[in-house]
Amino acid sequence: IGMYWLPSGSGGLLQRTRFTGTWALGSLGIGDGTAAPGGLVEDCSIPGTLQVRGVQGLTVRDCELGSVYLMLGATMNLSRCSTSASGPGVALASGAGGYCGVEDCVIRGASSALTVDPSAPGARFVVSNSRLEGGTGAILWARSGSGPCVIHSSDLVKGAGVAVRCDNS
Repeated sequence: IGMYWLPSGSGGLLQRTRFTGTWALGSLGIGDGTAAPGGLVEDCSIPGTLQVRGVQGLTVRDCELGSVYLMLGATMNLSRCSTSASGPGVALASGAGGYCGVEDCVIRGASSALTVDPSAPGARFVVSNSRLEGGTGAILWARSGSGPCVIHSSDLVKGAGVAVRCDNS
């Protein structure tokens, strides 16, 4: 991880920051798995992975991102962001109850735009006014045990895989 941020108190602010260089492909890790308070990441370029572990209520706004992984029950809202990932654009993994709200975003992923991993029971997406571009797996890939995912007022662009895939794999 290029930068590791452990939010405390009321959270924190990371603003107008560009992650570059060869270290971890310009990645940012937030949280250590405890239910830490959120914060704001705004107007940033993170070409690698934004990995959020256990943080509650993080807001990410106006950012260009490689991929996003929410883990250990993290909750986050993405607004006016874009992803372009070699795997999933945004993934909920490793821990129950994760949530990601997506609004006014363009989410692209080579395997899927959005994925709920089987290791994240009850995790869910709520998407509005966004463009989701799928890959080899699906646009939305909700695996075994995922919570109810909602997509409305959005463009779904099918890749090589199916549009929406719900399965036990």
